[in-house]
Amino acid sequence: GGSITDGRRVVDGKNGAYPKGFAMWLSMMYPCTNPDGSEGYHRAKTTRAHNSQMQFSSRSIVEGIDAFDLVLLEYNANDYYIADLPHALDDKGSTYGNLREYASMWYFEALLRRLLLLRKPDPPAIITFNAGYHGRSWEGHPEYSRGKSRTNSLFRNNEEPSKIWLSSLYGVPVFSATMWLLPLAGRLGSERQFSKEYPYSTERWHADLCCHPSQRGHSILTLVLAYNIVEEGKTMDLLYPDEADMLDVDRDPSAYDVPILRHPVYLSPEEDDMYVKADTGSSGGIDFTDPEGEDSFKHRILANEGWSWNCDDKGKCGFNADDTAGGQHIAISLNGTNAGQQQHGIVEVQYIVSYDNFGLSAAWLGEKVNDDVEMWCNKVVDRPKTFTNRGERRRPYHLIANWKETASVPKVDLLDERLSEGESKVLHICLTPKSPHYPGVSNKFKLLGVRVY
Repeated sequence: GGSITDGRRVVDGKNGAYPKGFAMWLSMMYPCTNPDGSEGYHRAKTTRAHNSQMQFSSRSIVEGIDAFDLVLLEYNANDYYIADLPHALDDKGSTYGNLREYASMWYFEALLRRLLLLRKPDPPAIITFNAGYHGRSWEGHPEYSRGKSRTNSLFRNNEEPSKIWLSSLYGVPVFSATMWLLPLAGRLGSERQFSKEYPYSTERWHADLCCHPSQRGHSILTLVLAYNIVEEGKTMDLLYPDEADMLDVDRDPSAYDVPILRHPVYLSPEEDDMYVKADTGSSGGIDFTDPEGEDSFKHRILANEGWSWNCDDKGKCGFNADDTAGGQHIAISLNGTNAGQQQHGIVEVQYIVSYDNFGLSAAWLGEKVNDDVEMWCNKVVDRPKTFTNRGERRRPYHLIANWKETASVPKVDLLDERLSEGESKVLHICLTPKSPHYPGVSNKFKLLGVRVY
């Protein structure tokens, strides 16, 4: 999920967020034992793509978890920020209009389908969870919005309605804090709905101007999950007192030994083959977000001047560069000779975008470790170009890590240059000198991973 799942604005962070509370409740209500017969506990895990968008989690992050039984998908607030055109979406129109919602649903469907085909070791249960509580069903144009109207709005900066619809097509249940709490918040009128004196108001729920619940809000989120599961259990017991009948009636075709999935809604057949059915776990990529993954990629780093791999105090890892003068260069080996790798020759780069103190890096493919380094590493970029080759003059692709939204989230870009079948090249990434167009006193860049498929 996003920053709500990560426990942002909660004093104890993850320990005070709803996943931990929900796991504790499960352990009390449904006790379990370890293989050796000792008392066991249900555990909550977050992927290395936590505090993220759907587009970053739709790669092989989830499949990297050893084993799990239940998946909660909480991306409604973060997916509002999907505005660019990575992957196969670059042929579907402008970044304006309806493409934001289309991109959100495209990635959501890709992740749903991957999860439905996954076995860890059995088919996991899936829940779409809306953990953002917004308090009225209308709001004017952003130009006319004032004060805290953003936190009082319902669905304006939220992808919940579309995710409810798509979840229903796949038989995936939706637990929604909005649907649960909105009737309580508004039953006494809008004045009470926005008053801190009323326990269900948005003012009592939010800890900031964005969307993050307070500690009280996370307690309510845990209650929403618990309530829905208890009610579902009562319904199942009532309708199917014989457990054998219950399993027979509720068997999902995607859980068959040979899974059966409905036809995709947003993905084309070719995209379904590439992003769902293909084994992206064996793609020729590098994951810099794994706290224990340094040994798996250090041999792929051919040159490094000024970049450092580390994890912050929240366990979020990556390759970092920070220098207003720029010039920090890293060269990464992209080897597409192994079976199953680089089928399409697409090179994907993942990095963090933020609103302050983050800059721009240039990226290009070369034959040697020092190809074009002097030309592109020390050049201030005033007009970023998101392409590599246009006309006769070769240009780097510009990875722009600065945006206007007051949030820090992962982003995925595709290079225009592709690898031919069986071809190996060097990926060069350089932090360019700080541009006056980007706010802040620092000039940072955080690289999360590279994938070839």
